[in-house]
Amino acid sequence: MENYKDTLARIATQMNLKIATETATPEQNELKRKFGRIFQTHHCTLRLAERKLEIPRDIVRRSLLGLERADAALFHESTNTFIPIIPTQKKDWLAITAYEVNGIVEARRKAKETGTQLLCF
Repeated sequence: MENYKDTLARIATQMNLKIATETATPEQNELKRKFGRIFQTHHCTLRLAERKLEIPRDIVRRSLLGLERADAALFHESTNTFIPIIPTQKKDWLAITAYEVNGIVEARRKAKETGTQLLCF
């Protein structure tokens, strides 16, 4: 049985997907086709919501194209949030989780240890 946080994360993910689909402008849809979509797991949605943080997809999307479809990590500088992401089919990406690190130095160390590319926003 799911606990209430998992249920809330699942509902938030569904709502965000619906809102993104309904409110997307033609320019945003073109960016999604060109650079790929960024999805996130329910766990990642929960972790980001706890931090009142959202992935700035329009900003990050362009940077992901140059990563040669390898594993990557996003780092939100003002909240020290580390978000591992992996490439999926086509040009899309999946954010797995989000957790706090002790700054940019630790984020770079973690990225180097796991062989991922780091993108700061």
